[in-house]
Amino acid sequence: MCGITNPADAAAAADVGATSIGVIAFESSPRFVSPSSITEIRSALPPWVSVTVVAPDMEIAARYDADVWQLYSLPSTPQLKPIIHAIRVDPDLDVVALLERPSISKALLFDAYHPHLMGGSGHRISDSTAVRLFAGECNIPRILAGGLTPENVSSAVRLLSPWGVDVSSGIERTPGIKCHVKMKAFADAVQNAQR
Repeated sequence: MCGITNPADAAAAADVGATSIGVIAFESSPRFVSPSSITEIRSALPPWVSVTVVAPDMEIAARYDADVWQLYSLPSTPQLKPIIHAIRVDPDLDVVALLERPSISKALLFDAYHPHLMGGSGHRISDSTAVRLFAGECNIPRILAGGLTPENVSSAVRLLSPWGVDVSSGIERTPGIKCHVKMKAFADAVQNAQR
């Protein structure tokens, strides 16, 4: 569950079974969290829930006390932290080349392209493109993001069988403030789809 901005929402994410919470390091985002706020958010989590910082690059991510870095721009060499490569999927994306390219990342996260937002737009990847991204064998886990809600995540999980799903705007009351009822409904929908 991504875009967490406060300890109460972090605790609610853990309570419904989230394995990781995401904090946003883009200052232009309504979900932005400063590096100094991470300690308070982390204190609301049990030790088995990781903190992922979503950042444009390694230099910004390194300012945060996070377990995982989700980066849009990959460093050229392996790092001490596991990296999720966040990819904004536009219609011209060469899926085959992307999935065959060696990477230092531990997972690929596919999010819908938006001209002005790096994530949390509420837009979905088209089903036809998503099927191409998640079809066949891949030597790296693939995570689905973009426009997921409690109402549509079950069908997405059944159709694509992603390694994981990432949600932000689909479980919010307002940008940066989560709806705990929607969080529970989302987690329940994912668990039901996996049965």
